[in-house]
Amino acid sequence: MGALEDALGEAQRSNAQLHQEDLKKKKDLEARLLRAEGEAKGFSALQKEITALKEATALASADSEKWARKAAEVEAKHGTAIASLRRAEANLELATSHSQELEVEISNLRAEVEAKDLRLANLSR
Repeated sequence: MGALEDALGEAQRSNAQLHQEDLKKKKDLEARLLRAEGEAKGFSALQKEITALKEATALASADSEKWARKAAEVEAKHGTAIASLRRAEANLELATSHSQELEVEISNLRAEVEAKDLRLANLSR
């Protein structure tokens, strides 16, 4: 019976060792599963963030197009106003120049009148 008991003991030790190895493999697989689940959650969160960013990009693009259209409208509407203002400014400069010329001419005429008044006063004496 000694050989049978030895064989039984050996089988029990081998079985216990295999059981320990199986437990270790199970723990390793559970740890890998947890990591994989964590990564899956991370990927899911990244996909949600990507979706949100795509939506924000689409909104920003639409907003940008809206403001570009408004800027073009303002430029179109006010382009003629700016041209009118520039023409008015040029006309004002011409009028100012003409006014200065008239002031010079008036001063010359006053000087002539004063000179004639002095001559007339001198002749009257």
